[in-house]
Amino acid sequence: MSTEKALDPTSTQRAGETLESLTGTPGAALANWRAVREKIHDEFDRAASDEHRAALLAMFKRTMDLVESAVAGEDREGFRQARQRDYNLLIVKECRIGENVCVDTADAVTRREVAAGRMSADHELRTMAVGGMAAPHFTRAELLEQQRQKNLPELAGREDLAEIRLARRRDYERVIVRDDLLRGNVGAEAADVETHREVVTGRMSADHQSGKMTVGGMTAPHLTRAETLERPTNSPKPAGGVARFFGWLRGR
Repeated sequence: MSTEKALDPTSTQRAGETLESLTGTPGAALANWRAVREKIHDEFDRAASDEHRAALLAMFKRTMDLVESAVAGEDREGFRQARQRDYNLLIVKECRIGENVCVDTADAVTRREVAAGRMSADHELRTMAVGGMAAPHFTRAELLEQQRQKNLPELAGREDLAEIRLARRRDYERVIVRDDLLRGNVGAEAADVETHREVVTGRMSADHQSGKMTVGGMTAPHLTRAETLERPTNSPKPAGGVARFFGWLRGR
């Protein structure tokens, strides 16, 4: 069920030896139960297998059983509730994939815990897992794929970002050109309308190259929209600034 990176064997051995030294005898477990709890949580986060997590949960139960038996009076109920919350937290940790709780994993984990005697058959987490399996839910494979997609870098580096920005600018300018074409020719008046609209809507800066060229085209001799529409498609094009610019753009 786990896709986590395997632990280094030496690290795992050292962690096991530390926990063994803290829980080697009932007296040691009672004296060190807080340190044992913290160590179990740390190891649980790095555990690479179901067997490792199950062993940690078994150690958690043995240690907490000892401590609970030593707690007297009203404090025992408070301790029992606190240890239950701690246990639930560990189970939920094991069932999470990213920010989501995997129903398939929850079903398998709670089955294991019930079989091991660490969880009652009517435990709230087991009940939730059964209910989740009966309802529509994402499979473990689907959640893993969703998490993989989230973990993909948005961009490989600054060079990619620069290329994307250049391609985006070129695509945008090509769309503007298509809006301005009249029978295969760029109309200066249409270009003026289009670039003015883009500046007003905030999609184009006032000093954008397309806008500058359009202004230059409008101040230079150019065919009107009506003349462009009436002009034969094979006649020479005017050499105004707009024609030069958009001719260059179409050839890119």
